[in-house]
Amino acid sequence: MSEAQHIAKQNPVAAPEPSQAEATAAQTSAAQPHTDTALTPQALEEQQRHILKQYAIFAHRSKQRNWLLRALARRYTRYFTERRAKSNDKQRILASGLFDVDWYLDQNPDVRHSGQDALEHYVRYGGFEGRDPSRHFDTLAWLQQHPGLIEQQIHPLIHYIDQLPQAPGPVQGRRGNVEALYKQLIASASQPSEEHVAASDHHLSEPSRLRAIAFYLPQFHPFLENDTWWGKGFTEWTNVSKAVPQFVGHYQPRLPGELGFYDLRLPQIQERQVELARQYGLSAFCFHYYWFTGRRRLLELPLDQYVANPNIDFPFCICWANENWTRRWDGQEQDILMEQRHEPQDDLEFIEDVAPLLRDPRYLRVDGKPLLIVYRINLLPNPRRTVETWRNYCREQGIGELHLVVAQSFGIGAPQPYGFDAAVEFPPHGIHIDRQNRNIEFINPDFRGNVYEYSHVVESQLAKDMPEDYVLYRSVFPSWDNEARKPERGHVFHNASPELYLRWLGGICDQTDKRDNPDQKLVFINAWNEWAEGAYLEPDRRYGYAYLQATQQTLAHYPPPQAGLHAAAEVLLGQAKRQHDTAVILHLFYPELWPEIRAGLAHLDSAYDLYVSVPDTAQTTDFAQVLADVPGATLLPFPNRGRDVAPFLTILKGIQPLGYRQVCKLHAKRSLHRADGDRWRHSFLDQLLGSQENVQKILQAFAGNDELGMVGPYGHWLNYAHYWGYPASRPDNLRELAIRMGVSPEDFKRLHFFAGSMFWCRPDSLAPMFNSITPDAFDVELGQIDGTLAHELERLFAGVCQSTGMKVTDNANLHGQPHTVRMYAFAAPSPPMVAGGAAVEWQERIKTQQRYVRLREIVRRIPYARRIYHAIRSM
Repeated sequence: MSEAQHIAKQNPVAAPEPSQAEATAAQTSAAQPHTDTALTPQALEEQQRHILKQYAIFAHRSKQRNWLLRALARRYTRYFTERRAKSNDKQRILASGLFDVDWYLDQNPDVRHSGQDALEHYVRYGGFEGRDPSRHFDTLAWLQQHPGLIEQQIHPLIHYIDQLPQAPGPVQGRRGNVEALYKQLIASASQPSEEHVAASDHHLSEPSRLRAIAFYLPQFHPFLENDTWWGKGFTEWTNVSKAVPQFVGHYQPRLPGELGFYDLRLPQIQERQVELARQYGLSAFCFHYYWFTGRRRLLELPLDQYVANPNIDFPFCICWANENWTRRWDGQEQDILMEQRHEPQDDLEFIEDVAPLLRDPRYLRVDGKPLLIVYRINLLPNPRRTVETWRNYCREQGIGELHLVVAQSFGIGAPQPYGFDAAVEFPPHGIHIDRQNRNIEFINPDFRGNVYEYSHVVESQLAKDMPEDYVLYRSVFPSWDNEARKPERGHVFHNASPELYLRWLGGICDQTDKRDNPDQKLVFINAWNEWAEGAYLEPDRRYGYAYLQATQQTLAHYPPPQAGLHAAAEVLLGQAKRQHDTAVILHLFYPELWPEIRAGLAHLDSAYDLYVSVPDTAQTTDFAQVLADVPGATLLPFPNRGRDVAPFLTILKGIQPLGYRQVCKLHAKRSLHRADGDRWRHSFLDQLLGSQENVQKILQAFAGNDELGMVGPYGHWLNYAHYWGYPASRPDNLRELAIRMGVSPEDFKRLHFFAGSMFWCRPDSLAPMFNSITPDAFDVELGQIDGTLAHELERLFAGVCQSTGMKVTDNANLHGQPHTVRMYAFAAPSPPMVAGGAAVEWQERIKTQQRYVRLREIVRRIPYARRIYHAIRSM
């Protein structure tokens, strides 16, 4: 390897070696546009304007014959000197070892087709067009770091070679990456991150109707074989703790939180794991089961201990990891430590050995049948014979029928060809997305793995439909990064977050919930504790319990069928009778705020019926003052789910047949997460109920205009495009909800809403909403500031009202349009949105990339004019 090749290999702008094809992801195109943050959008625009300006000047002057003749004469005198210089440039590029003729022609078929000499083309054109001379040097990245080279007509590779004597080590840009890494490591070591979620005492009030099952790795303890193969005391933690970041923003090492570097030989560890799993909504663990010919088992202690522990009452099942145990952790046929031979006697011996597990009352069952997963069904010599042996044995031994599930790994699809009953996804197997290596700032130039975007995984998986011809159990992974097991060769799904995981899990739960058989409503999570693959739900130092909380929050959407509105509330709504034309629906979660609400209601002169939703855990005595002040008030107990929105919609639906002309929606808003919460609440109440005169105007407006559907508080009408929240607010989800409730896509683009969700309305104006949303669809209260169904519906009240053909306005302009607030005193504007709900940072990145591509196209289209112009200018 030449000195230039060696230095280019250490260069962060050098293109990484292409990796081998992987089952879990597709290769990226060699022509994928480069991106780099060194060149800002402003700089790109300025450079583009400058080139166009200079070209325009040249085009104008070239029409003057005398000027053009003088210029061409001067150019002719320098022709031979420049030709010798070009020849010298070619020799220097060839000597550097950074030009690969075959690679260049393979990557640029237009050059091959034209018959041009590859090196001549690169020296004259390719380098200025951003084409790479080999996989060892990224031309466009170097141009981005030195944007003046095009204007000065300095070849980028020659410029790079010129830097070598002054910079025999890493080139410019590496230091910035090292500094970023240093800050990243210091930040992670000194304090919890902003994403960190503390432990919670909250439990699901009732089990979900979906069963979430997490794959469980029984690796975290020393045992004889690992001592022999890897050294005394080796466990999975050995790999986990030695991992280091490979690029800026790479989350490594991944260090455990509450449970620490645990040893599964301690029964207290598994007992605590079960406590956490149960608290956050999981229904079972699926242990990886390592069984080999000759009844040989590995990692058997944790499962045996789990089954024998009388303190553990938590379902489990097994997944037979029927592949080789290898030094490379990939189950392939290189560096085999324990071979999986699959001999004829294995079928019967395996089922005999697992029979005690299948009989265990805690073993997970589907329709009463023990669930058994096989990881690599295609390795069995005769899967149908194996299935027949297993089923016959279990029938004869009184175990009964089996529910056999094939893992969709290594290209496996439907279960029917193997005689199995169902399939389970095993991501990242089966995921095909482009890698993002070119968009990454690498710290380690020797990295030979692949980096993918986690959000792309989520989008691709949510776009998949359930198969119609077989049962498929869908799966997710919280994150994935096996750098710890494959140093410098790992596969990283970058930018994973609890919010994206929640979105993915929520999507597959929605699909699973539509399944007719309630016992087959299973979802799988890969995994509970795959720390060396970055796939775990257990608390860590960066995120704490965030992934567990996201799991709990998602599963809370799916309570058992009998869950819902408290029975007493149903009865009371059924007995309600209308006494007045006006109803007030008040959500009184904080009874101490009743005096303030009562003062506003006094302006109605008692001409209203009051419905008060209260916590179902409260005592009647807590609301005695409400009944004393308004004797006819109806107290309705509700679970703490869906904030004020869920009770409001349920009550509104219940009283709609009573024929109220208008309804005033109020709630005792505390907004404990903000310092100005009281002032915010006062502003709503002043606008809606602040004076008798104000109230009478609103009532008269409803009486005089049958098309008036909603009156909100002045000063709180916001444009959704400017105040949509942040990524956790699920803007894509909101759009789907809106369309489902009758809001057209065009109207959604103009969506506005009243912040705070207090307003006057006609009951019929919100019928599309309360008829399509059920109480059990709402999130369990976990202190969320945004991103729940209640927050989404708050932004849709006015849009749904308008979709019914009714008008919306505010109390200051009852016969016109509501006043849109540009700068809202109680919330900061959100970043601009692009398609799909992503924030502006992605938009700017895309714009930067597109601008540079346009710049390259302009330069590529005028090579001769550019060369003449620069040659004349330099005379």
